[in-house]
Amino acid sequence: MCRNGATTSSPARFELQLFIPACCHLRERNERTATVELCNERRWRLSMSMSGLPAKARERAMLNLNSISISISISISVSVSICIAIAIAIAVAVALLNAMCTRDTYPPPALKVPTHRTRLGNANYRQGNYENAVRMYSQALENIKDSPILYINRSLSYIKLSQFKRAIIDCDFVLNKLDEKNMRAWLYRAMAYKGLNDEASYDNCIRYVRKYHSKQLEFIDSFIEKMNNMQ
Repeated sequence: MCRNGATTSSPARFELQLFIPACCHLRERNERTATVELCNERRWRLSMSMSGLPAKARERAMLNLNSISISISISISVSVSICIAIAIAIAVAVALLNAMCTRDTYPPPALKVPTHRTRLGNANYRQGNYENAVRMYSQALENIKDSPILYINRSLSYIKLSQFKRAIIDCDFVLNKLDEKNMRAWLYRAMAYKGLNDEASYDNCIRYVRKYHSKQLEFIDSFIEKMNNMQ
């Protein structure tokens, strides 16, 4: 709920429960810092820097801090002050995470997988350097494990090297784990089985690709014709 009582959509939240036989309250706050005090036999304070957050995030962090209640049971011979300081630090971190995971703040964009290795792989393939192409695609796959394009490109490079079983493994991974209807995976799988003279598996691949892509039969037939002419 907002201060004015208006209901907002529930943001993703990080919850934490700590137990201390003491009370915790917000002692002071302003635009940049907040000080939390834990009242026990001694007073412990922790200042939280808010200068790196947008205004709305700072506001939400303050609201979250207002409602934080932290405590911890000390039953072992560990420094109480250290445990309390850790508890406060964790609670403040939770407040910051809650403030930042709202619709009013925007996380940084997800890092895109570098395409340098992919481009090198494509360039090597066009130049007929299929072994180098395989190596580049493999290095790119170390950064991303769920790219159908990389697996399919590598499978075609394996086919060019007559490593048909490896090509089938890459196609099977795409079809079983990523995209069961991927047209190129089915066609390259058929090509690999053709190279192994496994006509039954080849026919099975062609049947499935026609089934899944009935609106692209002209392209499929053209691909099959070119593949047969390469034999």
